[in-house]
Formats: sequence, structure tokens, C-alpha cells
Amino acid sequence: MLYLPHPSQKVLDDYHEKLAPKILGKVNDPKFKLNVKARNHLTLKKIIEILTAKPDRLMQLHLEIMPKLIQRFTEAEYLSYVDGKKRRAIPAALKRYKNVNKLLKIFDYEQFISKSKYRSYTLARSLSRNTCTYCNRLYTNTVDYKDPLTGNVNDETRITRPQFDHWYAHSIFPLLGLSYYNLIPSCSICNTSVKGDDMYSLSTHIHPYVFETGQTFKFSYSQRGPDSYAVEILANPGTKINKFLTEMKMKEVYNAHVDLELKDLINLKKKYSENYLDTLFNETLNHINITKPEIYRMIFGIEVKEDNYHRRTFSKFKADILAELMTIE
Repeated sequence: MLYLPHPSQKVLDDYHEKLAPKILGKVNDPKFKLNVKARNHLTLKKIIEILTAKPDRLMQLHLEIMPKLIQRFTEAEYLSYVDGKKRRAIPAALKRYKNVNKLLKIFDYEQFISKSKYRSYTLARSLSRNTCTYCNRLYTNTVDYKDPLTGNVNDETRITRPQFDHWYAHSIFPLLGLSYYNLIPSCSICNTSVKGDDMYSLSTHIHPYVFETGQTFKFSYSQRGPDSYAVEILANPGTKINKFLTEMKMKEVYNAHVDLELKDLINLKKKYSENYLDTLFNETLNHINITKPEIYRMIFGIEVKEDNYHRRTFSKFKADILAELMTIE
């Protein structure tokens, strides 16, 4: 997983400026039949907070607002309701929790983000990530262009963007369906095929916007035969990052690239000895203005600075393997 930089206040202001009034309109729309307590609490100010609050505040907002929507709300009962909903067997005593479906229609991710190319591409541009935040294995570039006739970007000229994973699953926490810090740019495999609606918590899982010391890992490899290798992931047992990597099947996914990415690095190591690289760095290229990270980028196709890993696929993986095979300064 790669960490995400926090957005500027301007980015957050631009995000909520047009979205919040539309959500407020839904809150006050009689067809949604919100009770008075919930409607009075979901003011424009509160909606803006929901849209822009940081990860630790988001769960507090969920626990603050749900009791105003649902009588006798408890988190334990609510999670039992969610489980029953998945199994299509909701106990009669928990059917009052169906009111939560109103939030899915008010904080409507499909309407406001997924089906709106303008908003989804604007969000993607503000995030500016080239690769999946979770796996760094697939490109997730935002690609659009200006129509040559109008000189503007429109729905027809918007080509591709990252998917947005709800770190707090939208089906479980509908209030957070549009929260900026809950929308993680990712690839379709991580978002849909692997993570899906898994239950995440800051107490058990690492969050891309929450840096925590000690939550580190490294890619490594093992040799299984004369020309057979396997990807290994080194992380301390019991850590949040280890739990995340295990649940996201990261080792299994990366092992699909053994015959390509891993073997290529090992073969390059065999061909480019330490002495050759030393000569390349210190003699052949020492007369031009080029840094060692730039040389590694040209030779191995990676970014060696952690803040830049997101720019190229497999950068974290290759940097770790190369650090094991040879010295990168």
C-alpha cells in the first residue's frame, strides 16, 4: 500500500462547494421521509463536515448521526442487521434499521460520482495518482483531452480514471459514501475483485491517509529451484499492514509476476555486476547532470524515492528487490 498526501483546503472546498447543497436538497426532500431529528441534524455545515472530515472523524460522524435516524440504535445491532442483509435473513427485531437505505439514496455515490464523469474526473485529477494505491501494480492514470472543435473537455473526451474504493464500505457506512477521505484511488482488481465490502477499521487496518510508524513491509524473494522463484512479503506478524497485505492477497497477486518482473530483475543482476554499475555511475555518466535515481529509472523502469512510487507500476516491488540484489543510494 502507498500513502496518499492530504489534499489542500482548496481541493476540499472545491469538492464540497457544489456537492453539499445538492445533498442538503435531498435531506429536505419529503420523498425521503427523514425524521425531524435526522433532518435537523444534517445541516449544510454538518454535510460539509461529512464530505471533508479526516478518517478518524468519519467513524465518529457515523456513530453520531445513525442514532438520530434509527430509534434505539446500537452499533452491535446495526452490524447484525448488515450481516443479516448480506444473508437475506434480517431478524424482525432489526427491521427498523432499514431506514439506513435512505442514506444510500441521499449520499448517493452512483449519482454524484460514479455516473457523473465531470465530478469523478475532477476528483481523480485532484488525487493525481498514476498507479493503484493498494497494489502499485496497475496504472490508474486519469486520461482525458480537449475536444478539437470546442476546445473543452466533455464526457466524450474523458477516457479513463481510477476506480474509487470506499475504505469504509459504502454498503455498511452509507453516510460516508461521498466523503473525500473515504474514496481511495485504486484498480478494479483491488477495489472489486479483492477488497469489495470488507469491514475495515482504523484499529485493525492501515489507512492510506493515516501514516503509522512501524507499519512497514518489504518485498523479497525465495528460490525454489535452479530457475524457479517466489515472491515473499516481509511484515511483522500482528501488524495492521500484515493484516492488510494478507487480506488483499498481495503475495498471491504478485506471484503471478514471477516469470516476468522478478526474473527480469534477477537476470539483470547477473548481467549487470556491481563493478559494471559502479563504472556506469561513476565513470561513464559522471560527466553529465544525472542522478543515481534517474539512472535506475532508465535502466530498471522504477522510481526509487518512496514519495514517487505511485508514478510507475511495480516501483515499490522493484526497489525492494533491487535493494536486496544490489545497493541503491
